Order: sequence, then C-alpha cells, then structure tokens
Amino acid sequence: MSVDPSHFLATSNGGKPPLLKLHNISARPELNGQLGQAVSFAAGRYVVAVLTAEIAATMAGGNNAVEPSYLKLKPESLVEATNFEQLKFGAAVAFHHAQLYIDSAACQERGSYIMSLLPPPLQAKLTP
Repeated sequence: MSVDPSHFLATSNGGKPPLLKLHNISARPELNGQLGQAVSFAAGRYVVAVLTAEIAATMAGGNNAVEPSYLKLKPESLVEATNFEQLKFGAAVAFHHAQLYIDSAACQERGSYIMSLLPPPLQAKLTP
C-alpha cells in the first residue's frame, strides 16, 4: 500500500478524490491553473488525471472513448482547488453535460414527439 502524503487520493477522502489545481510547474507552465484528480501515488509523485469540463461531462455521460491526459507530478505541484474553483468547474461540467444531452438523438426525438402533439397552427409558429 502506498502512502498518500497530501491526502489527495480517493482512499484518503471517503472514496472521492478532491479536485486539485496544478501550480508551480516550470517544465510545462501552460499546465499551471488547470484542474485534475489524483489517481495514484508512487515514487514520490501523484498520477493526476488532468480534466477539462468537456472531458468530465463526456465521461459522466458514459462515453469512455474520451480520456483525460495523465501526468506524474510532485505533491508540491498540487493544491486543493478552492470552493469557488470547484463551483465554477462543476457549473461548467453541468453546462457541457446539458449541451451533450440537447444534441443527443434521444432529446431530438423527444422534441419531435412533443411537437407532434401540438395543434398544427402552433407547430407552424415554433421551430424544433
């Protein structure tokens, strides 16, 4: 069993890993400020799944074809995201999840079905 010095893994947090913010990464500064979750710890580094709202929403929708990128990072390069950052990320995930549903065939079929129930004069005034 590996040690989790910063308590960033799911096993240290009741089964749910915290949302982490990447910072102080000098080799790849473009990663600073991005968010992710730790999936394992070995040899003094965390393996972190770097997440975007689009990736998280797609994965939450059951699409396993999309994978986050994984990085090995020192504990010093990670901090827990603030409550505001978590809220912002959660709202962005919800927005993208809703967009995926609206664009889905199931939603389009449901919309067409509801339109078919309306009287023809009203149907003519609405755009599906």
